[in-house]
Order: sequence, then C-alpha cells, then structure tokens
Amino acid sequence: MQSPIETRLRKALLLDGSMSLALYKHEVAEHVAYWKKGMRRDKDEFLFVVDEHSGDVAMLLITARGELFINEQGREKLRTIWHHEGVYAQNMELMIPQMAASLAAGELWVTGVKTTSQLPVGNPGSALLPDAGYF
Repeated sequence: MQSPIETRLRKALLLDGSMSLALYKHEVAEHVAYWKKGMRRDKDEFLFVVDEHSGDVAMLLITARGELFINEQGREKLRTIWHHEGVYAQNMELMIPQMAASLAAGELWVTGVKTTSQLPVGNPGSALLPDAGYF
C-alpha cells in the first residue's frame, strides 16, 4: 500500500501534476550553492532534489553547467535527459519509494547522477547510477 507521500509524488512526477513554487522557495532554494559544490566534487552529470510538505511537491534539477530547472521544468528536463522510451517512468518507479521514505523522515531527497557515458572504460555500469543522499 502506498503512503500518502508516495501518492503525491506519483501524481507530481509521473502524472504531470502541479508543483509548488512556494515550497521550492521556502525549503529548497537556500541549498543550491551547497549542492552545486557537491556536484563539482563528485563529478555528477546532474543532481535532482524532491521535497514534499503538506501535500505540495517541489523539484529542482541542476545540470553540470549549473543550470537550474525548477518544478515542472525540472521534470521535463529529466524526461529529456532520460529520453529513451520508458526510462523516466521506470527510474521514477524505482526511486519514489526511496523519496517517500526520506521525506517522511523530514529530509529532502537529493541525488547526484552519473550515466554510463561518465564511467571509466571497462566498468559495466548501468544507465542510471544515482548517488542518493539525503539532506
């Protein structure tokens, strides 16, 4: 059975539900510089953050070039990055339970991502290599 947080995340991330700019500004925006620094250190291709509070969902995607994509724009950018048919939905299905658990514990869900194109030669890897963290 899905938790209420999982249900809200599925609606926002998989069913194109609306997201909250106020939640982004209140709980996510203040940490951008910290996450950018971590991305450079970890050599992440991109990083994304998901938050949920009182029924609202917010999302941030940061590219390696430091571009910010907030809420619906972040969701669309992530779909563009994971452009092969079904990849976005499959990855979200895998990550939403993790997101919900983190958010239920009062933490933002943060993950830096590397794709196989960034792995050393000879490393079998996978299409998605999240370095999930919590903030």
